[in-house]
Amino acid sequence: MRDDSILYTGVNSERLERREQKIKERGEAKVAKRTALTPAAEVVFNLIEKEKQEIVMSLMGFIQTDTTDKDLKSTILSLKMYSSYLLELQTKVRNVLRVKDGE
Repeated sequence: MRDDSILYTGVNSERLERREQKIKERGEAKVAKRTALTPAAEVVFNLIEKEKQEIVMSLMGFIQTDTTDKDLKSTILSLKMYSSYLLELQTKVRNVLRVKDGE
């Protein structure tokens, strides 16, 4: 049987094994980092939830009897934007800490 593997430069089982090992090590390092951050994640999520609750209370503090409709609308809009920012932040943190089942 003819073996022409020598003609394919760059194809080397040793290089392939090193690459697979490197990928495996990176995956293990990610899991280790996520595992280390998981206990702190609950504290972060609690802070974000607390901040969301304070948005409602701050709305009550911003509105006065002499507040114009224009000011009221802009205040509500800014608080909605802040609330959506907090939701995005919470989603980003969850994505960082997500560990796949196989890992």
